[in-house]
Amino acid sequence: MKSYNKQQSISMTAYSVGLSITGAAKGYKYWEEPVPSHLDVVKNLDQAYQKERAKDKPLAFYKLRHLEGNWYLSYSVDD
Repeated sequence: MKSYNKQQSISMTAYSVGLSITGAAKGYKYWEEPVPSHLDVVKNLDQAYQKERAKDKPLAFYKLRHLEGNWYLSYSVDD
């Protein structure tokens, strides 16, 4: 799946699991402009997931990991 929006970004979903109200997705994100400040850019998506999961409450997050240039890996979870 690809999408292009007014934020000048392109999203490509490589993997998804779950229903429309819960699930997880991984993919690639290209930003033409700097990543919006409200989004978290982390060094390791797996560690970020484990840290959030350890909070023992419903999990909902969207994290990015920088690859190179304007490209990022994305990981979203919504329990």
